[in-house]
Amino acid sequence: MFFIIGLCLASFLNVVVERTVRCEKWLWSRSKCNSCGHVLAWYDLIPVLSWIFLKGKCRYCKNSIPARYPLSELALGIALLLSVKWYYLPFYKFYIVAGFSVLFLSVLTDIYDRTVYDIFTLPFAGIFLLANILFFGLDAFILSFFGGVVGFVAAILLTKTKKVGQGDAMLLLFAGIWLGLIDIIRSGIFAALVFGVTLAFLSLSKGKPKEGLPLTPFLFIGVVLNFYF
Repeated sequence: MFFIIGLCLASFLNVVVERTVRCEKWLWSRSKCNSCGHVLAWYDLIPVLSWIFLKGKCRYCKNSIPARYPLSELALGIALLLSVKWYYLPFYKFYIVAGFSVLFLSVLTDIYDRTVYDIFTLPFAGIFLLANILFFGLDAFILSFFGGVVGFVAAILLTKTKKVGQGDAMLLLFAGIWLGLIDIIRSGIFAALVFGVTLAFLSLSKGKPKEGLPLTPFLFIGVVLNFYF
């Protein structure tokens, strides 16, 4: 079930991100083809399946539909499938899905626009901190608070390397609050390991991007590994 939820959420979040990057309203307007502008029917918007059945092309103008859409949908679907355990309490399941949704927004904007928007992280940092004290108790609130502190301090230290900016700091602040002290440390370790392996592989294959690698996808992978293990 959570795999399907992830597919649908990613499809919606892609719309939010693309329209935010283009400074367009996204709440009520219908989805359109980026090439011909034709309004898409509901059967053109089924996550992953529509892209497969249409062979990666618009039904109306036959221009290619980027593979990033189904790939991002699969990424969030697999993330929720691996992270949300059946024995979790219902509200905690919702808490995890909501946190992944916020994190995934920044993953998409970092990949598409190389920018992490504070509007997608800072307000939710406060919301998730409040949720911890209201629904999980004082101990969870303390872990959440210090998780945010660790995430923010880590981001500030990373700015010294000129690899991260203010947006990344706000993202790590949110991630620390959402995950709590222990899980943000574990996620950071997993993310660093995956980043190191990826960087080593790209260096050996001489395929390292000139602009560097976006960091948010590695944090996303680190969080998934943290929940899975």
